[in-house]
Amino acid sequence: GNLGLNTPIRASEEQPATLTYDDFDQNGTLDFFMSYAVQGKMYPAYSRDEICEQVPSLRKRFTTYKAYADASLEACFDEQQLRQAKVKRITELRTLVLENKAGTFVPHALPLAAQYAPVYTILTDDFDHNGTTDLLLMGNNSRMRMRIGKVDANHGVVLSNRGNWQFEEMSSAKTGLFVRGDVRDVKKVGGRIVVGVSGQKVLTFNSRTYRITP
Repeated sequence: GNLGLNTPIRASEEQPATLTYDDFDQNGTLDFFMSYAVQGKMYPAYSRDEICEQVPSLRKRFTTYKAYADASLEACFDEQQLRQAKVKRITELRTLVLENKAGTFVPHALPLAAQYAPVYTILTDDFDHNGTTDLLLMGNNSRMRMRIGKVDANHGVVLSNRGNWQFEEMSSAKTGLFVRGDVRDVKKVGGRIVVGVSGQKVLTFNSRTYRITP
């Protein structure tokens, strides 16, 4: 499971998204700054208000929203600060299937529906009852920072296994599966699929018909 491709954030081997962190304002706590590349240049993933709340001294550096609008990560901190900071890099945002070949994981792409929203939980089962292992992807995140917004277009993506690491989306009309909200866990219990949604009652589905039951 991964973030997917339905946000402004992009990442690749050539232009990774990064998480830069250190105690920039020397107050005893770590400050985290995520950035992503736009035409090869790194820009913060947060608004001026958000970064100034994290490091108040930046208010003096960016006195207006216009001054911050085109600011790169290098404009936020000096060279020494960035040199001593720790950095994590993200090069892949897609949700994928990984094939284990003698200890080496080979990635296989999934249909676009798998990339609509962050995937937090995956259930494997023979959902179309044809003898192969299918995937149920669930997730969403409605609590992203304002600059990104809600990413909640996953209503329960069932991917039918067509063999040779190829998967095809099953329509909600066929599965009867339609869940709103931030799903954080899904399990199969007996003949039912149990779905845990943040802030909601537990949902159950009949694994034979995929219809919601009380």
